[in-house]
Amino acid sequence: MTVPTPTHIAHHLGYAVRDATATALRYEKMIGATFRLMPEYNVMDMYGRPAKMKVYYGAMAGLAIEIIEVQEGNTPHSDWIREHGEGIQHLGIYVPDVIAATRQAVANGGRVDWIIPKAGTVQITGGSTLEEVLAEVTPHSLVYIDAREGGTILELLGPPIHNMVFGNNLKGLEELIGTKLPAVG
Repeated sequence: MTVPTPTHIAHHLGYAVRDATATALRYEKMIGATFRLMPEYNVMDMYGRPAKMKVYYGAMAGLAIEIIEVQEGNTPHSDWIREHGEGIQHLGIYVPDVIAATRQAVANGGRVDWIIPKAGTVQITGGSTLEEVLAEVTPHSLVYIDAREGGTILELLGPPIHNMVFGNNLKGLEELIGTKLPAVG
């Protein structure tokens, strides 16, 4: 399954918050944003332990927005809140090939902080080689890259993740955003 765009594009802004429901409701009332609660995210945390997140996806001011509340476990979002407080934690970037984009980001100074669905498996030891880390990235991965500049994490996602989110649970969100995202293929 491919998405017909050869370039990277901004996909969404990811907010790390303490109360996802309250945040979604506040933006809906304040500026007419629209959000949908996703099914509970059951992932592995940064240490390979089970983690749970409550996630809303929606549209606000022509942007796709993801609001994330960590309910259990230690994820980059909970670390972000401890270090910076609530707010924009990541910029989601659609990439046609998540493996190639991850390799490019790391080759140019980025650091892999988290990989879903295999989150945690490469962070267990500080001695993991670059090739061991990159071997964990698959076409179905979502990869968090610390760019080490600018503060915000880069979330790389490819066609399978985009299609899963926007082709299923959020079908029709594109009309709310008012921005043309890659076609769900």
